[in-house]
Amino acid sequence: MVKVTFRTTAGRITAFSAEGHSGFASVGEDIVCAGISVLIQTAVIGLCEVASIGVSVVTDEGYLHCKLPEALNEEQWHDGQIILQTLRKGLEAVDIEYEGFLTIKEVS
Repeated sequence: MVKVTFRTTAGRITAFSAEGHSGFASVGEDIVCAGISVLIQTAVIGLCEVASIGVSVVTDEGYLHCKLPEALNEEQWHDGQIILQTLRKGLEAVDIEYEGFLTIKEVS
């Protein structure tokens, strides 16, 4: 199962992490894992290349952690939240369609 955790502060998403594998199908054929990976990678690209936010990213096999820097201007906060809320909505859609292969939680 893939576990995604969103960290929030004062109602804003400040970081997220994803770990694990969905187990929907074998490696190379797992459309659930591939879909989750594409959503997460697109969010990181959007934060870095579209919103020009210098996020901190740590990756390992089956693991990614992305953290926004504390010093952001209001436009960067706004753009970053749109990207991260879109990520969350996309993951929620995957969870609805493929229930039992993904958990999403929020921690403060």
